Amino acid sequence: MANAMKGLLIGGAIGAVTALLVTPKNGKEMRESLKLKSSELTASARERASLMASQAADKAAAARERVNEFGKVAAEKVATAAESTAGVFQNMKNDAQADQEDNKQTLGSSPSAGASSSASSGSATGTATPSHVYQS
Repeated sequence: MANAMKGLLIGGAIGAVTALLVTPKNGKEMRESLKLKSSELTASARERASLMASQAADKAAAARERVNEFGKVAAEKVATAAESTAGVFQNMKNDAQADQEDNKQTLGSSPSAGASSSASSGSATGTATPSHVYQS
């Protein structure tokens, strides 16, 4: 688009200069004609630049809107993944605590049963592991 604008301005300038040089005019008429053409080209360039700036602003706003929308979707996906991960970790923690409680109960009843059977048999060599070793 910028190349087309450059081509239009350069082509217009070349055409205007060629027309002025080919047409027989005196010095004063030539200067007036050059001023007029230069004013026309300047106005045309300003108008075109204004239009292009407006189009660029519109495209930038549309791009900003798309980026914001993409960011919102990405944030929602991250939040969903975080919630899911937190749920999995909570389940794992609950399972570990339940296993730990089961182990405490199993170890808590075994040593006492072993101690009573060894005490009744007269042997005091029971090697029960203290229950505090399994606590976290």
